[in-house]
Amino acid sequence: MSFVSVQRTYAAATRREAEELTHPHELILVTLTTLRQSLDLMSQQVIEPELFARSKSKSLTAIYILQTSLDMDRGGEIAQNLFRVYEYCRFQVLNSKRLEGHAGITLCINLLDELIDAWNTIK
Repeated sequence: MSFVSVQRTYAAATRREAEELTHPHELILVTLTTLRQSLDLMSQQVIEPELFARSKSKSLTAIYILQTSLDMDRGGEIAQNLFRVYEYCRFQVLNSKRLEGHAGITLCINLLDELIDAWNTIK
């Protein structure tokens, strides 16, 4: 199976998964997971420039979705703190360069792991 074929299969599966999501909780979980996966790709020492650029774009889109989904009026301090975490990750993504070890991206991955674990306990 060629790389292009694998890429198409992945894209089709991702679209199907997105279409099946109905609950806002699931949408946020998928967005957090997508962001985590994209950051993980960006943190790799050896990565093709195109894949790095796609991962960077996907990360920024996920961060935008997460930030705009926050209800700052009702969410209070939790929403404000989540916004700060997302903003920190956005800053790290914007300032990341290919083939550059980046401790900030690694910290974002660790923070997202904690958020995903916490989000999985809520429903």
